[in-house]
Amino acid sequence: MIDHLKGKLLLVTVTSLLSLFLAACGQGGADSNSSSETQSTTASNALTNSNTNMSKMGMPAKPSPAAGKDLPTPSTANQVMVENFSFQPGTLTVKVGTTVTWVNHDDEPHTVNENNKTFKSGTLDTDAKFSYKFTSPGTYSYFCSLHPRMTGQIIVK
Repeated sequence: MIDHLKGKLLLVTVTSLLSLFLAACGQGGADSNSSSETQSTTASNALTNSNTNMSKMGMPAKPSPAAGKDLPTPSTANQVMVENFSFQPGTLTVKVGTTVTWVNHDDEPHTVNENNKTFKSGTLDTDAKFSYKFTSPGTYSYFCSLHPRMTGQIIVK
């Protein structure tokens, strides 16, 4: 009986993980938005059910990922994301003394070069960061030297 329950638990766990993986990868087919939502709901229900089944078997329930209060939250204040060959936001307004960080989320390398050579990042590979502290007010226009159509602006007040 216990082996049977363990087998069912394993099946539910594998199915849940597969559903979460597919939802995270966007493998929902042509209608991925509604499919991903359904997969996430199904996976969430499966995790809840597996936690309940584990408790019934005398095993401690594992908290669902959504229940984790200690999960890191990405800070986007004073950050410029490099995504899809663009700087997001394209224009950022900050106060004097603010440090701005650029983060490359593309699979391609990029640079951050101010038009008047006030700052220059060098090549940023995937997930690499570059920071610059703005100590003077003004408008700082910048571009990617590898992809010059990529431009952005920091306004310092």
